[in-house]
Amino acid sequence: IASITGFQPQELIDKTLYQLVHVVDSVALRRAHETLLIKGQVTTPYYRLMTKTGGWVWMQSYATIVHNSRSSRPNCIVSVNYLLS
Repeated sequence: IASITGFQPQELIDKTLYQLVHVVDSVALRRAHETLLIKGQVTTPYYRLMTKTGGWVWMQSYATIVHNSRSSRPNCIVSVNYLLS
């Protein structure tokens, strides 16, 4: 993450994706998040992620909900994120 955004991992603790996404892209990402919760997987639209210097990089993410094998309850979200610019 540091090589892409300039943020060290520990600087992102307690931050949400919505705090780092361009305001114009936040509605589309919110819809993608809702789709993920309903369908269990989603491909996001392209979105801008803020860098530490205040610039933007274009990203796209593929996310899946992983379920606990014993209880079948959602356990975590795994996301593969692609840098587009």
